[in-house]
Amino acid sequence: MKLPNPVSTVLETELAAYEPIERVTEGDRHETFVVVDDTETRYILKVYADGGRGQGENGYEAPVVTSIQGFEFVPGLHQSGVADSYPYIVFERVENTERWGTPAWERKVARTLGETLSRVHTEIEAADSWGQSNETYPPPERLAPSMLFDTLSELQQAPHRRLPGILPAVADALRETVPESGVIHGDVTVDNIRFATETCVLVDWETAGCSDVCFDVSKAELWVFQLFEPLLSMSTEAVLSEFREAYGISSLAVKRIRALKILLLCRMVARVDRLGPYESWQHRVDGSCLGRILTVLERTMRAAAFIDTDPEPSLSKRRLSGTATEG
Repeated sequence: MKLPNPVSTVLETELAAYEPIERVTEGDRHETFVVVDDTETRYILKVYADGGRGQGENGYEAPVVTSIQGFEFVPGLHQSGVADSYPYIVFERVENTERWGTPAWERKVARTLGETLSRVHTEIEAADSWGQSNETYPPPERLAPSMLFDTLSELQQAPHRRLPGILPAVADALRETVPESGVIHGDVTVDNIRFATETCVLVDWETAGCSDVCFDVSKAELWVFQLFEPLLSMSTEAVLSEFREAYGISSLAVKRIRALKILLLCRMVARVDRLGPYESWQHRVDGSCLGRILTVLERTMRAAAFIDTDPEPSLSKRRLSGTATEG
């Protein structure tokens, strides 16, 4: 197996007793491999491949994960360190089961993830060992203004010129609702969740910090359920209802969650236009990634009563289908 230089460096210098058997993810920021030791026990090796930036992220994630090891939704930390400027972490491997198209599994996932995120947001407290606060997400009161600015900046460079016109309504909705402060995971996507029979484990805590918990909920609803609706046997409305009930989401929070989802979706439109489909989408779903994003965006804006007509008519006629459901 051909290994990237950062991974081979770590294995040769610090983890000589481990052998790589499978590549899990490939990215600009880190590489992830399944490795085995001399007892054939499997672990997940995560190597930050971009030197200085990785040093900061690894230096942040390791103490975060160490301080919350008592929670069953956190992966076991086996070892961490730096090899020739390449930070690395070794986690205990968590089995993952995806059974899309199975109502009982989908319902269980929705409820388990809702309960787990609620615990993350209410039971975890940032420890002194976390060191400098992660700057990926601003504090609760500054998250929404920051996201609005970033979204507008990105959309100005995208071909979907009509989308910036919805941002004033989004800003109004965010001003009318109050952020809820807590520790957030920061990247709750289908790739960062390991679904077991009765529990789920969240991996990749490098973006954890104290911010608006509605952001986590918004991203989870999009990146676990709505964007992958073609795989679901249940309706999106039914799955979101199970998730929100298990979490304990109030009707007032739903308004804020929808507004944050619209910002996330607008940024995703710009990102796909620039870089192409998301890898997590491509290896699970057939069809147009951009078309799916625009479908969810339209439905979410309708649910939030931000629009009466499609914001991108030229695209919807060509790519969008299906009836409006809960956003």
